[in-house]
Amino acid sequence: MSQSNINSILFQWSGHSNLESIATTELETLVQENAFSPSLQLLLAKKYQLTSSPLYDTQIQKAVCYFPSALHLHQWLANEDDQVASPALNEQMEEKLNTLISDQLAQFQETDT
Repeated sequence: MSQSNINSILFQWSGHSNLESIATTELETLVQENAFSPSLQLLLAKKYQLTSSPLYDTQIQKAVCYFPSALHLHQWLANEDDQVASPALNEQMEEKLNTLISDQLAQFQETDT
């Protein structure tokens, strides 16, 4: 996910234009008030990542619960520089995610009949 998308989500929730301009405690409060919001869970994880917080690993574990795949979440949290430097890896991750979703859909359809 690009930094502009993350900033857009943050702006919708808080009115702040970027993660650097919002205090961690303010973001934590938003997450507590809206605990079931995947976008806020993602934003808090990204904020912890940017500040090298020791709470980052715990937040990742929480945030993963709101996304279809840990792989997808980690891809969104990856630095844009990492994504540009390794397009082959991104393609492999996208292919893996598509395969997982297709397999899950097939399993769901099997149990539905």
